[in-house]
Amino acid sequence: YFVHISFTDEASHVFTFKRKFYPYYKVKFSRQTADISYGNEQIIEQQGLSAFRIKAKLKDISLDIVLDSEKPPLLNNDNGLIDMEGGRSFYYSLTRLRTSGSIIMQGRTIPVTGNSWMDHQWGNFNIINKGWDWFSFQLEDGTDYNLYSFRNKKNETLKQFATIFDEQNKIYSQQRIIISRLDWWDSPETSNRYTTNWEIILPASNDTFFVTSRLKNQELFATKIFDVSPSYWEGACTVTKRTAKGMTIQGLGFAEQFPYWNNNKKL
Repeated sequence: YFVHISFTDEASHVFTFKRKFYPYYKVKFSRQTADISYGNEQIIEQQGLSAFRIKAKLKDISLDIVLDSEKPPLLNNDNGLIDMEGGRSFYYSLTRLRTSGSIIMQGRTIPVTGNSWMDHQWGNFNIINKGWDWFSFQLEDGTDYNLYSFRNKKNETLKQFATIFDEQNKIYSQQRIIISRLDWWDSPETSNRYTTNWEIILPASNDTFFVTSRLKNQELFATKIFDVSPSYWEGACTVTKRTAKGMTIQGLGFAEQFPYWNNNKKL
């Protein structure tokens, strides 16, 4: 069993992460609730139907937060089932979790409040020889977006899924996304290439999103010989939505991407 934790300090432009493996006897799961503990270091406690408490440690950073969902679950692809291009996945998101708690950094306790996002995905899929680009957007008008785009080793686009919560919490889905990659970052640790600036168009609604990473270096790579999981980039972004009528709406986002094979910039 493994846990990946990352922390982006935007003020100091520092990205910290940990990929840790735990033997089975140090991992505990509840059969009735989403209570999970990894060696008493990373702990999730379910405190309600869609409420949770998370305790985590990352080097000199400790996290203790409570999350309570303000919206019903977003069933991705309308029915909560997507084709992973190598198996099928059940998939839902809690897109607005009211968050409060504290972060301890270098012995200093910092109270925090905000809005979190939770993805829960499981199934009989594998990700060998495939990559993807994933985005979550929380916009100031109350809309939320979950975007998924798969690609093969030739960097060719495969299946795509866009699921939207509108202002009334109605769910809409689309299966075409146009992604333009505008800026790149090459990892000094792995030489992997990632995108840090995107233009994304949803043709069905003619909405355009301009997405920019808050910090270019947000890569999680293997640091142990026995860690065979792939390296990937996952981090905080700012989002600007331009509607078909020309309105502009600001928001926050999170993006996850696998490296681009052959360092191909022509995508």
